[in-house]
Amino acid sequence: MRCKALSALGVALLFVLSLATPAAAEERVPTITVERVPTTVDLSAVVQQVSPGTVTPLDASCPTYHLCVWWSRNYGGAGKTVYGGDDQGWRETSFQIRSAKNQFTERAVGFYNINTGLRVRCLNPRDQRPGPFPDATRIIYIGALGSRC
Repeated sequence: MRCKALSALGVALLFVLSLATPAAAEERVPTITVERVPTTVDLSAVVQQVSPGTVTPLDASCPTYHLCVWWSRNYGGAGKTVYGGDDQGWRETSFQIRSAKNQFTERAVGFYNINTGLRVRCLNPRDQRPGPFPDATRIIYIGALGSRC
């Protein structure tokens, strides 16, 4: 009989505590997750390999809402690669990046050394860099919407 009385008391106590939980939940501060551009690359991570596009030499144009990278300084050379807004994440080019234009309006882009994994450059939205980029810059990280260097 005594066990049943303690069980009933325990159930009643749990019921009273459950009524107090919503007030405590309202006082909690919500957790906000912000994606940041990393400062190093995990070289074991999966990276999508891309090749240079075919454009005319010295084509320095880059459409809005895109990232363009060239294998020559001053946006020149025989090829460039263009990434669109759906290309968020890691990319690896098949060539040394020498110049770049970040025409995204709300995405930062990090540039990394393929040998060390260290970030060597970062372009905020609407930034461009005619060069130079350090040797072995072949990995790109296109950030999430709202990202900044």
